[in-house]
Amino acid sequence: MPAAGAVNSISGLTHIAWLSSKQFLGGWYGVEVVVSAAHVNAGAQGEAGGVGATTIAPFILQWPEHRVLGMAIDQRVTVDFDLPTGQYSRASNVNIGDNAFTVHPYYAVSYTHLDVYKRQSSGCLRSQSGRRLCTTGVAAKL
Repeated sequence: MPAAGAVNSISGLTHIAWLSSKQFLGGWYGVEVVVSAAHVNAGAQGEAGGVGATTIAPFILQWPEHRVLGMAIDQRVTVDFDLPTGQYSRASNVNIGDNAFTVHPYYAVSYTHLDVYKRQSSGCLRSQSGRRLCTTGVAAKL
């Protein structure tokens, strides 16, 4: 059991993403799903574990890489929907889910001056045709 005020937790994510070979507005269309799971032990406050919220993005646009001042720039627009799939109880001080449906539109820009191999190992997915889906960088929620 954690000391007073301490919290121990472990969590994991399963992320599945797909990008089409067809383009829309100059970017590749795609979808993704993220399922979370966690176990939280908050000592005297309680303990909870299980599946958390599920995030579905039925609309992703990932544009081809552009070069600006020698840096590779990637851009992405997504609309995420968080579904209240996690366990929630009003009577509990510790919950894995939040019992809320939320919508998160965002635009992200990633840049790097690293070579492609390093870039791939730092958070970008590369398809067999060479397209990339990058989730690193600065994101601004709209």
